[in-house]
Amino acid sequence: MASGNLQWAAPKPLKLDGNVSENFRKFEEHWTLFEKAELKGRSEEERCSYFLLCIGEKGREVHKTLTFATPETETNQEGATTWKRTTNKLKSAFKTYCNPRKNITFERHKFNIRNQNENESIDQYVTVLRTLAATCEFETLHDGLICDRIVCGIRNQSIKERLLRKSELTLQKTLDICQASEVSRKQVKSLSDQSSATVNALGKDQRKHNYRGNFRNHNIKPENEKTPNKSCGNCGRVHEPKSCPAYGKKCNNCHKLGHFAKLCRSQAKNPKKSVHDVDYESDSSTHGIDMVKTAVTMTKNTHLLKLTT
Repeated sequence: MASGNLQWAAPKPLKLDGNVSENFRKFEEHWTLFEKAELKGRSEEERCSYFLLCIGEKGREVHKTLTFATPETETNQEGATTWKRTTNKLKSAFKTYCNPRKNITFERHKFNIRNQNENESIDQYVTVLRTLAATCEFETLHDGLICDRIVCGIRNQSIKERLLRKSELTLQKTLDICQASEVSRKQVKSLSDQSSATVNALGKDQRKHNYRGNFRNHNIKPENEKTPNKSCGNCGRVHEPKSCPAYGKKCNNCHKLGHFAKLCRSQAKNPKKSVHDVDYESDSSTHGIDMVKTAVTMTKNTHLLKLTT
């Protein structure tokens, strides 16, 4: 319905499929607000016309089948017509049509089995309970039964135990306890998340520091693994640690183990050798060639002969 004088949106046409009872409840709720805002000072005839325009084409077809206790208009003796129908009578007739088989027992059953869903706040849960209670005709027990349903249906066990310890529990007190507990849990979770984020950030920085330190030291060899650059004092060669060819060999000079005669530290004490004293040096790395040195003493001069086999 469009009019240049109307500022607020009229309710959408009534849906006559699905949950017709719930559809009419929403339509009536919107209509009441619209009527108060836009139809002040209008006659009942005008209000009824607006109602039938808003309810839609299918609703008007239903209107033709409805029966009323009084006629729509009344004509007096002079022939003047007076409008007798009211919007309240129209709403009552449509409500009867849309709720033909309302079962109070079943409506209360839906209310009594409704528990709080996961991730549903206490305010959302109470709103659903109020909506269900509206069709249960609880009358004076309305608030008390909603309070009982909250205690029985709330998910948090600690809050439920706290509520059960209260001797005189009202709906408002129940809501205050539940809302306060819900807010405090959110605050604790927020603080916990912030602490975890700080710890994770510190751990990440420490791991990054350790990685950099390990990277810098990755190619640095320990002192005992440095490549040797001096000749060995036992065999006279340059070799890796613990790879001396003189290891376990007997010195022909002092007859001690672990060095060759050419590097014998007792050589100064025994400067002369007999003709037959021979030093043998062998190493698996000499590819089968044995180097033999012999010292020959002739008079006062010593001559070294190198024999290759």
